[in-house]
Amino acid sequence: MNCLSSLRAKRGNLSTVAARLNRLPRCARNDGMLKPVSMRPAWTSLKWSVLALLVAICMPAAAESTESIRQRSVDYVLSHPQVCVVTHGYLCQSIDEASLQLNQQLAVPAIYLLAWPVVYANFKSMHELSDAQKDLHHYTVGFAENEQNLIVILNAVLLPALDDSGEPNGQLLRSTLGRSMRYEIDRQSLAIVSRKFYR
Repeated sequence: MNCLSSLRAKRGNLSTVAARLNRLPRCARNDGMLKPVSMRPAWTSLKWSVLALLVAICMPAAAESTESIRQRSVDYVLSHPQVCVVTHGYLCQSIDEASLQLNQQLAVPAIYLLAWPVVYANFKSMHELSDAQKDLHHYTVGFAENEQNLIVILNAVLLPALDDSGEPNGQLLRSTLGRSMRYEIDRQSLAIVSRKFYR
């Protein structure tokens, strides 16, 4: 029930109506009309304005901090080139004598290798990648197939997280130097059917 309805619902003379009007805390007269008066404190709007300003200031700072962490890791990786087979975090994969035996080696169907020269030539010619991103040390390679195509997947190795002294702390960043991608190669013509980036 609004202010006018409340006044009309009760009968009385002018003095009674005036007395009741003065007792209504949420109504004010303006140009002969009764309008609700907002009871919200003025500081509520100010509070949200200040909060929005703080978020706008802090978010770029957080983004810069994340990029700074990634760049430190990239700089570390580029300044510590590995000649070994690396796993995520750029750790050298351990090698033991038993793994060098023929029956312990990872077997890849030779037909998959027909697609590799096509993929590698395209990969090396990509303008979207920097020279560092074209270095195969930053990737692992996987092979698969479907009915029509051979599939080659280049998985970028995850960067290592660094401690305050600038050395790997054993954890990983959810970021890479390389760019993971998937190629599909026609198994008859060995032409590239598609190439998709994962990140």
